[in-house]
Amino acid sequence: MVIAGIDVGILTVVCVLLLVAVILTTIKLIVRLTKKKDWQFHIIALVVLLIPLGIAGFFEGKQQYINYVASDITREVVGRNNVSAKCVRNIGDALDINQYSRAVGWAQVGGQQSKLDRTTCKYFYEWLLSKDRTHPTDQQFYAIHVIIHEAIHLSGEDSESETEYKTVEIFEKIAINLGINRTEAKRYNEYYKTDINPRLPEQYHVDWAGKEAEKITEESD
Repeated sequence: MVIAGIDVGILTVVCVLLLVAVILTTIKLIVRLTKKKDWQFHIIALVVLLIPLGIAGFFEGKQQYINYVASDITREVVGRNNVSAKCVRNIGDALDINQYSRAVGWAQVGGQQSKLDRTTCKYFYEWLLSKDRTHPTDQQFYAIHVIIHEAIHLSGEDSESETEYKTVEIFEKIAINLGINRTEAKRYNEYYKTDINPRLPEQYHVDWAGKEAEKITEESD
């Protein structure tokens, strides 16, 4: 569920409830300390509440952070502010059968939100936390590629091969805008064309030479 642009799941609700409990307990503790009466119990209760809040808050914050940056990339690609990207949630997206397939990301053509599988989000998060974002690993590059690919579906492109082609066409620009080294972005893009795309299912295959010939013809016209 998306509320005010925020992906709200069960963990979000848990965090809010725990935060409310912490605030109320803190208020009670302050009152008890002021009266110097029965304050020990409230300190213990506060500590007990802060531990699960810290754990839940960490994972919820991680989810929201990945979604925020991935959505920024998606909006840049699509050119609209009403689109977003999100990582699947263990419980909230349990009924989405796409996550049980081999899909690393999926989106309804022309829709408003793309979804990313856990592996894609894992590598994307690793890149976000890396000390040197300018030189992603190939797995991290691939995660960024997936985000762009699904964003192009949101823009209205249905064909997987055409989406792959368009992704590669704009990949370097998006990567450089993210602060990635230009040479590294170009290297990975070429690697994707020659090594990864040919190993994907047939509907994803791109005739790169044919596409280049079409581009040259269009430019000459």
